[in-house]
Amino acid sequence: MRLYILLICALIIAVGITGCSNAANVPCEKQADDLDKEYEAIVKERSSDPKRVFTQFNALKQKAERAVKNCPDSIKMHSILSTSFMGLGKNSEALATAQKALSINPESADANDLFGGALAVLNRFSEALPYIEKAVKLDPGNVHYQLNLCSTYDMAKQYDKAIDSCSKLISKKDDKVLGEALYIRARAYQATGKKQEAAKDFEQAKALGVDLGEYYTPEHLGETQPIAK
Repeated sequence: MRLYILLICALIIAVGITGCSNAANVPCEKQADDLDKEYEAIVKERSSDPKRVFTQFNALKQKAERAVKNCPDSIKMHSILSTSFMGLGKNSEALATAQKALSINPESADANDLFGGALAVLNRFSEALPYIEKAVKLDPGNVHYQLNLCSTYDMAKQYDKAIDSCSKLISKKDDKVLGEALYIRARAYQATGKKQEAAKDFEQAKALGVDLGEYYTPEHLGETQPIAK
């Protein structure tokens, strides 16, 4: 998955839940938290084996599909399912699931960010940005949405906006996103010919242990076919 998915991984965690429970009387919130933990474990492991990654995301997708049936009004559950589809390279399915999340509450910052992200994964940046921008307006304190916006501006080649949004985020010095914001701003600086500024940001990002180069490979940018089962 491309960098956007890495950022979505962080974004999805904050998504809200509405209650209902499954047949085993496990509340939706508990189900979502458990699936979140599984998702976090996949992200943390970051296996280099494509087949293992497919197996992990496919298992998570199947669990999320069952959970969504039991909790049809849970934005977070749809978010986990959508992100699982992205991890499998099934981006059209991810978009359809994100759209369902948005239909639950069109004024949900989480749902807007998710839907914008799903569009961005399909390189539909002009359509994606208004939703991500709306998410930031709805919840201006959420640094993950801000990072997502910064990243999407960069991927959309709107480099001045990427630099501006990343700079605002960097000024907050939030350790959760600082390294990633520096790396993305470095890419934008590089694209605009500001080599010294780019080199400085890349160096600072590296010092923080952040190197996102792998998330800009053809596979992560959706330029190769999804992994076959």
